[in-house]
Amino acid sequence: MTKVVLDTNSLLMPFQFSLNLDEEIRRLVGNAEIYVPSSVIDELKALDEKPPLKLSENYREVQVERKGDDGVLEAARKLNAVVVTNDKELKKRALNQSLTVAFLRSGSHLELLGEDFLLTGKQDDREKETLKLNGEVVSGVDEAKYFLALEGYKKRFRENFGFEPFEGTLNVRLKDKSLKKYQELKEKKGISIDGFVEKGKRFGSVECFPSKINGVDSLLIIPEKTRYEKQAEIVAEEKLRDELGLKDGDEVSIVLTYSTT
Repeated sequence: MTKVVLDTNSLLMPFQFSLNLDEEIRRLVGNAEIYVPSSVIDELKALDEKPPLKLSENYREVQVERKGDDGVLEAARKLNAVVVTNDKELKKRALNQSLTVAFLRSGSHLELLGEDFLLTGKQDDREKETLKLNGEVVSGVDEAKYFLALEGYKKRFRENFGFEPFEGTLNVRLKDKSLKKYQELKEKKGISIDGFVEKGKRFGSVECFPSKINGVDSLLIIPEKTRYEKQAEIVAEEKLRDELGLKDGDEVSIVLTYSTT
């Protein structure tokens, strides 16, 4: 059964538009398990509505650690659920995290968007390619620690992926076929982190490719300016060396999928 996560805006839709939310959800995905993150419930309590807004008995609460929209995205990732919203910024962030979104159109109906859906809700027929890179863990020069500590990058990672990376990259030396594939990947379009000016200096853009390294969610990043030609740089919310118990010389596998059209 499909799981659905509601944000605060979606719970207010029936009061603002001619929309039966539960019926619209059933029309799109059939019978669904509908969840409301604890962060959304906290927001509703803060609204201090008179009388208080009551949630349907069919809705289930899901506990999250983050607040606001970050909590909605946390719940959607945890449950592998569709995000229901009419908030454009949340829609963008969810799509950047490869989540499916049910977005309000014309104040009257929801439409599905995302990796696996066109606006009609049909399967996306864009060609995709899965890329696997193998290499060995090596030590970098610790430049990433400085860059990832900058608020400009931290803010953009939060907005696009819902988390701030650990302040440091896992560097993976690539050889032979994996190195060739990586060089070809540099010509592809990922999810862009825009450059910015901070402390009087300009910091470059970064192309990000959602990936898994030894099965752990991560991002392969390709900075606009990098000293590494034969090394892939990987970031994640946690320190990957500790999370995966890695040391220099260990072999790892990186898997990512990207659109070829």
